[in-house]
Amino acid sequence: MHLVDDPARAGVTPDAVSSAGSRDDSPPAREFRTAPAAVHDVHANLWLANLDFEDFPEEALADPEGVLRPV
Repeated sequence: MHLVDDPARAGVTPDAVSSAGSRDDSPPAREFRTAPAAVHDVHANLWLANLDFEDFPEEALADPEGVLRPV
């Protein structure tokens, strides 16, 4: 979070500033497609807590076919 030093926002609560900054109201993805070779990477990273589940659908959406592929 960054300090807001703007006279126009005098008296605004931190919660109001924080909620105004987040425009994405879409729910997080609950599923994604993965190539068979990437299944182990997903399992290992979730088990080790290196990544959160939400990171995988985001990565899959970056692929033109919407599939998580191995690195």
